[in-house]
Formats: sequence, structure tokens, C-alpha cells
Amino acid sequence: MVKVVTNGDLLLEKIPDPDDREPFWIADWGRFALKIPLPKTDAEFFSWRQFVFDSNEKTRLTELRKGLFWCQRAFRHSGDISESYELRAKELLRLIRLKVKDKQLD
Repeated sequence: MVKVVTNGDLLLEKIPDPDDREPFWIADWGRFALKIPLPKTDAEFFSWRQFVFDSNEKTRLTELRKGLFWCQRAFRHSGDISESYELRAKELLRLIRLKVKDKQLD
């Protein structure tokens, strides 16, 4: 079971760096993506999809993590990950790392 980590408890050194190595394996970031409190309903889960492609540097940390969670679940249940999801997962991780570094933990 994966332990939930709140935004306030995130440590930069524990967040996978998408630029650290190639290839970019789900094993490198998948467990981190799951460390967010789970959605309570299917409707809530499906609403998280918007954060995959509509996130940017102004998006709150929680929503960035929701988008990354969606990417992980899409990968896990599709058996593969499309290049667009892989690129977004990398970008979401960069944005998450930046928010944590800048102490923008909302």
C-alpha cells in the first residue's frame, strides 16, 4: 500500500526528477503519483482529468498532483502510455517540483 503524503509533507528530494534520466519509466514516478488522497467518487476521479492537459505554472499544487495521478492511472489501465501523457507527466512533475521548491504548497 502506498502512503498518502500531504502537500505540506512533500520533500523536493523525494519527488522524481523527470530530467534525471532517460528513458522515463513509470517505476520512476508512478508510486509518487499515487501518494495523493484518493477521490471519493467516480465523478470526482473523472473530474481530475482536466488537470492533465489544462495545468500550467499558475495551477495549484493539489491540482497538479491530481493530473499526475490521472496520468498514472491511465498508464496502469491502458497497458502503455501515449507520448502525450508521458510528456504531460514529465511537465507535471517539473511543475510540482517547482511549487515545492518555492513552498507553494496549496
